[in-house]
Amino acid sequence: MAETDRNHPALIGGLIVGILSTLPLVKLGNLFFCMWALLGGAVAARMYIQSSPKRVTYAEAARVAGQAGLLGAVINVFIGMPIELAMLPAGMKWLEGAMATMTAVQQQQIKEALELLRGMTTGEIVLGFLLPVALLGATVLFGFTILGGVLGVTLFEKRRDLPEEER
Repeated sequence: MAETDRNHPALIGGLIVGILSTLPLVKLGNLFFCMWALLGGAVAARMYIQSSPKRVTYAEAARVAGQAGLLGAVINVFIGMPIELAMLPAGMKWLEGAMATMTAVQQQQIKEALELLRGMTTGEIVLGFLLPVALLGATVLFGFTILGGVLGVTLFEKRRDLPEEER
């Protein structure tokens, strides 16, 4: 029997994870238990379940979701980092405006952090801050996408194993 194609479900799930986790404001959905990663993994698992002629195991779904998570993580790092770098000045300006609502100690800490950022080159910002944060985020996305795939089997796989005599 031919093996069920994992690439198409992984591609769709990975695009869901990567794009929704990268878009400004939309990416805030990941603050809710990595919602986009769970969704991407579950979609990949559902698509794989629908295309499989036999019952899909947790391990198979985790493999498909892992591929989706890897793609989503790559998208998040290589597309998300330039977006974060472009949005950095607006974020710094927002912090300056929000300082009025902070305590004196918090205001001093924000001022020091902003001065430090202003003194850094773009390369130092990328290597010293954005890249480590992006890699950590990519790792978390990868893990939660796999979890989404496993949850997808629990939610969508309704076929039961055949009795021993029918195999």
